[in-house]
Amino acid sequence: MDPDAALVLFAGAPPGTCSRITKLELCSTGTADEMSAAALSGILRSVPQLQELDLCPALADSSLARALASVAFSQMRQLTQLSLEDFAWLLCLGDRLAAQITSLNVSSHCLARGAVARDLPGLVSGMTALRSLTLRTAMDDQLTTSNARQLVDAVPPSLEHMELYRLPLGTDLDVTVYCGFSGGLLTSFHVDDAMSDEGVTHAGLSAFLAAVLLPSPKLGPRLGLLHLELPLLVDGAPPPSPDPATGLYGRCDAIKLWKVTCNAEGRPDDVLAAVQRFGQPQLLSHYATGQYGVALQLSTRPAEAASAMPPAQLPPVPRPATVVARAVERMAAAAAADPGFRHSSTAILLRGSSVRPLLAVPTALHVWVAQLAAETAARAPAPAPAQGSRSSRRSRLHSYLPLPITRAVVLYCGGGEAAEARAFAQVAVDAALRLAAPGDEEEAGGGGRGAGEGSTGLLGLEVLPTQLFLLPAMAEVLQSLWADVQGRGSERERLAWLLEAWEGLRGMPETIDLYPHEG
Repeated sequence: MDPDAALVLFAGAPPGTCSRITKLELCSTGTADEMSAAALSGILRSVPQLQELDLCPALADSSLARALASVAFSQMRQLTQLSLEDFAWLLCLGDRLAAQITSLNVSSHCLARGAVARDLPGLVSGMTALRSLTLRTAMDDQLTTSNARQLVDAVPPSLEHMELYRLPLGTDLDVTVYCGFSGGLLTSFHVDDAMSDEGVTHAGLSAFLAAVLLPSPKLGPRLGLLHLELPLLVDGAPPPSPDPATGLYGRCDAIKLWKVTCNAEGRPDDVLAAVQRFGQPQLLSHYATGQYGVALQLSTRPAEAASAMPPAQLPPVPRPATVVARAVERMAAAAAADPGFRHSSTAILLRGSSVRPLLAVPTALHVWVAQLAAETAARAPAPAPAQGSRSSRRSRLHSYLPLPITRAVVLYCGGGEAAEARAFAQVAVDAALRLAAPGDEEEAGGGGRGAGEGSTGLLGLEVLPTQLFLLPAMAEVLQSLWADVQGRGSERERLAWLLEAWEGLRGMPETIDLYPHEG
């Protein structure tokens, strides 16, 4: 609907109807739609009791449009809650209306039209009754750290909550900032980008916090809560010295950190140093086990704490072979309980006496797995085309992971449709058993064995398809180990114990791709 056409609806309404309206939402069909100031003026004259206005269309970009919009807004004696999708409307509010607004929400695709970006702090400071402020901008025209600092400085004493969406933090993060205020001073500062996989370093985070908060008169002697809901990246780089945000951290009654991500260059001492500064995070993600991180929940629920063991010394750090062996057992148990096949990727666990000679000769293992992949591809039924498609992707055995310390091999299959995962896994199981006993179709299974079943017997080979992969299984093992040591030692000692167990997994064999030159 043309935004200006809304005026016709109000002009044709029965007498007295519009005067009872206290809440109004004026929408448009597209982000580029504009509303003329004349149409807005006509509509607002019809609703003198309006208290809440949601104005989606953009303001026409002309001095005349801004002047007419200012006249239209000047009529609004009861309006206290305002939502806009164009920052340019803010230039038209006038001092009287600005002073009566208690809630302002601006979610716009364009910040820098006219003088809005420059004048925004001054506009906000004049909203002396404002209690809630939300400012959201698009990726290509986002607020800056300087904008954030100026806005924090400019908020009136009445403000209780402020949200600033899309602030750049470092080179890879765009964060949302939530501020709590009381009596004109900050009570909490919440930085949120929990969806990011990249993370920010200690140096980058401190530089951002120091730039936004330390110069601000709104930061009083104490800050009740600094909530860092983002991944703090530990990458082997030393913490900043001196730390520009030391003065801020010392004022915080509490610092709450969501996650620490330790990449391949990070080390236990680096993690412990970060925890000493920011406190123990809720999550710890570690990349010691390869290119994909394993994340653990470090926070302990009250029920778990109540049942924890009495204070005692920590047990010996588990050896890597113990951790991996327990993970393999979890994979086997998952296969026996329920193969699942809820998605297209499947792991097939091979173990037994037939596997050990192959593990001793990596070249022989590679040839054997490649032969298994070829035979599986030849025998697998062609998948039915996906709904709405003339073709379908085919599953294949694409990689494998040798685990000499547990005398096992994990095969990885996928790439096809989820619906064919079970059938493909069954073909792979039968092919593996057939290769283990060439010429003996009956002993090898001959295709009669279900996809969730394995075999040892004379073949000395157990073949177990499962959709619990090794890394998630290792995460379950480490999570269980962490739960077992709650109540033992100090918090720092427990974390150091866990990190040492994790570090032992560095140098594990890497997954070997059967098709390294594709994609």
